[in-house]
Amino acid sequence: QDKETQVMEYSLDLKEGLKYFEARITCMDEERLLIIVRDITRRKEAEVSLKETLNRLNALLENSPTLIAIFDEEGKYIEVSKSIARVIGLLPEEVKGKTFADLLPSDVAGEFNKIINKLKKGQEVITKKDVFLVEGKERIFKTWLFPVKIENSDHNLFGSIAIDITQGQRVEERLKYMLKFEKMVFDISSYFVSLPSEELDQGIDYALKLVGKFFQVDRSCVFQFAPDREEVHNTHEWCREGIEGRRGRMQRILQNKLPWWSQGVKRRDSVYIPPVDSGYPGIETGKREPSFQTIHSLLCTPFFKKGKIFGFMALDGTREKRVWTEDQVSLLKIVAELISNALIRYQAGEKIRHLSLHDQLTGLYNRFYLEAEMERLDTERQLPISVIMADLNGLKLVNDTYGHGTGDEMLIKAVTIIKESCRAEDIVARWGGDEFVILLPQTAREIAWSVCKRINNGCGNTYVGDVPISIALGVASKDSVDKMLTEVLKEAEDDMYKNKLAESRSEKSGLV
Repeated sequence: QDKETQVMEYSLDLKEGLKYFEARITCMDEERLLIIVRDITRRKEAEVSLKETLNRLNALLENSPTLIAIFDEEGKYIEVSKSIARVIGLLPEEVKGKTFADLLPSDVAGEFNKIINKLKKGQEVITKKDVFLVEGKERIFKTWLFPVKIENSDHNLFGSIAIDITQGQRVEERLKYMLKFEKMVFDISSYFVSLPSEELDQGIDYALKLVGKFFQVDRSCVFQFAPDREEVHNTHEWCREGIEGRRGRMQRILQNKLPWWSQGVKRRDSVYIPPVDSGYPGIETGKREPSFQTIHSLLCTPFFKKGKIFGFMALDGTREKRVWTEDQVSLLKIVAELISNALIRYQAGEKIRHLSLHDQLTGLYNRFYLEAEMERLDTERQLPISVIMADLNGLKLVNDTYGHGTGDEMLIKAVTIIKESCRAEDIVARWGGDEFVILLPQTAREIAWSVCKRINNGCGNTYVGDVPISIALGVASKDSVDKMLTEVLKEAEDDMYKNKLAESRSEKSGLV
């Protein structure tokens, strides 16, 4: 009667199935009604489908661990999953209606807005990575952003799906890190394997460079103890560009001046020193120099040989503070062992080389070394060259009478007299059992005789028990290139035997 249109919906169970209709009834006048009926079955089915879809979407948003969001072209959140709200630190209801700028750091919000513009221009899917703080810890998320197409709608909506890839990312980064480390170890190992002993310093410098760059430090150094183990020497050093070297200042450091190192020695482990002032802590470097750079962190790893520490490797940083993880310390120990083994092999090689060129009992050069030196020095430039042949009188008789221990003592005392009587540039070698040769380059015969005189004077008051030390001496010189040095040696030997023969009777009488 008020002529307003009334709308009603009803359903009919027809032969083809359940159908839905909408009737719009309008009163034209007191006698007429206008009724318009239309089939709304498809709309009703769509509403049911939409309701089911929304229920599923709500269940997904409520329970999915994946971060899901739907937002408009202004960056305003329309729907969000419970998980994304948890990352942001709000309830889903508190997130809806907020924009990127309201909830995200400005740089991240700006990046998301740029992505929306790209999606509006037709780009299908965009992938990105972000780092967010979740419950105080950094987590890495991979996000896919895409347009959400809604039929018969003029509004642009967009969606995002993000998953936490922190664990996988860390595993991947760890794998890459270890592959890089293994390559460095292989490079150092293969370099040392083919390295001649005389190029060891170059090899260690190369290894320190690789280690310093891998661990991203400013300096990597090798320190070794002196034979008496009282002092420490900085033997090798690598510095990053722009970082000052300290090797020249790190010599002859008393070990008791390194209290920080003593901690590690007692534990037989690495020593980590957090931020320290200029110079290494506990090292007395004297007056502080203006050029010293502050060391923010220091890590030392010991070198072992037969269970004993003979040095250490040190890494330090001057640009920024550094916290070393247990994992990094373990990796550094592997590299330190490579360098340690190289040093040990070099020392063993040097020992073998020393033994091959020296007499084990007396420490003098041996015959092999002397013959090589005679060949090397037999040149005009070294003229005149003199040779002294020395023979320790009565050694066989002392060995037979008192034993070889006394004979060895006699040999050592004789060698001491000979060495103290010679000059630094003279070459003294043990030629045979009781024979010695002194090679004197650029030395005339008269000077050689003065050396013999000093040897005789040294023997004057020297005894082994009650047996006097007596040395027969012979001298010969080379004054021209026409003469071979081997001939001169023979002449010195003949001269020595002539003198020895003259003294032999009196020596035997004294012993008896």
